[in-house]
Amino acid sequence: MTASLVGPQPLHDQVREAIESRIRSGEIPPGARLQSERDLAARLGVSRVTVRRALDRLEKEGLVRATPGSGRYIQGPALAEPPNVLLSFTDLGARRALTATSRVLQTRVRPATLEEAERLGIAPGADLFELDRLRMLDGVAVALDHTRVPLALAPALTGIDFRTASLYESLDRAGAEVARADYSTEACAASVAQARHLGVVPGDPLLLARTTSYDRNSRVVELGETYYRGDRYRFHATLVRERRPGGGKTG
Repeated sequence: MTASLVGPQPLHDQVREAIESRIRSGEIPPGARLQSERDLAARLGVSRVTVRRALDRLEKEGLVRATPGSGRYIQGPALAEPPNVLLSFTDLGARRALTATSRVLQTRVRPATLEEAERLGIAPGADLFELDRLRMLDGVAVALDHTRVPLALAPALTGIDFRTASLYESLDRAGAEVARADYSTEACAASVAQARHLGVVPGDPLLLARTTSYDRNSRVVELGETYYRGDRYRFHATLVRERRPGGGKTG
């Protein structure tokens, strides 16, 4: 970043453009902490008020995120689900030229509860493979993922390294290909543990996505809950207006 700014534009716009250029070029990567207002002001030869106005604008544009007591950080790209298309997290990242990786928080085999057995169509107490992961794109935390799969469908899951492997691709290889899913979302607040993993403040907004996945024979093959950072995920849907009996439209 240059040490001085000149030109006809207001100084705060020049500061904003200088910082934005470094962000969009990748010079300042997603997740990086910006210099303090004081340091930026000294480096650019402007006032802290000017720097603050520039950073506030970048925050409104979604390029910068302010964390109380910690500073300002570069936003990672928001992950967006395409309308009416079921993709794995790995494929979603690949569509944006981002590398998906995971930190495996827990894997275990345990008996299915009565509720899980009913939803999965298996016997109560049957073995489930349970997987908890912190999902990342280019090393930036995006989501916490909790997954359960009947072990009988894919016994090899216990030996797979899910730091880089795709669950959907693993199920495909086991003959339990995911063909469709029931998907619902709701807002929730980050718990202390979730906030620690996702790099947010406890109470910050998260988006909880609940998934019930089916194979081509309508057999349930996976139950999942994914907690996305509210600033890192967008969901798109295509809505069709319902027609009234007789041909009229609602609304």
